[in-house]
Amino acid sequence: MIAEVIRNVIPKWRARQVTVSPSFIIPLVTPPIARSPDALIEVALPATPSQIPKVRRAVSLPTSPADIALIRRPGGADLLAIAAERLGALVIYDTGNRQVVAQVDRLGDTPFTLKLLPSPSGSARLVASVFGDCRLSLIEVPLDQPWNAALRGRAGKCP
Repeated sequence: MIAEVIRNVIPKWRARQVTVSPSFIIPLVTPPIARSPDALIEVALPATPSQIPKVRRAVSLPTSPADIALIRRPGGADLLAIAAERLGALVIYDTGNRQVVAQVDRLGDTPFTLKLLPSPSGSARLVASVFGDCRLSLIEVPLDQPWNAALRGRAGKCP
């Protein structure tokens, strides 16, 4: 249903992934123009379902975002971790500041799926599947200083 709402609000754009935060939904979309960058679109959900959702902002992302993970911060604005498939990186977007605050490079060839791991308080730990390298990349994001997100290790290799 959410993807259908997005398609009505942003016609001809293809929603790849949708993340729901308390007051808005954020889809990763591909614009219809061939050379346009992929984007993170913030859409405000109205209180009444009969009203049309409104696009609040659009933020350009690295080429080919593959997956998105919502990182909750107790007492603060949420973070979004976005795997950039062609760049081999992870981008951290702060929903409070409404900007990209970090980019973690060197994840490997074609990072795709992101999963949150159990983490100690004060940080978020993510694992990214890296298809081209047949491995996993481990990333740590300090919740109070997300700009210090870092690659902590890699596991696995191609046979």
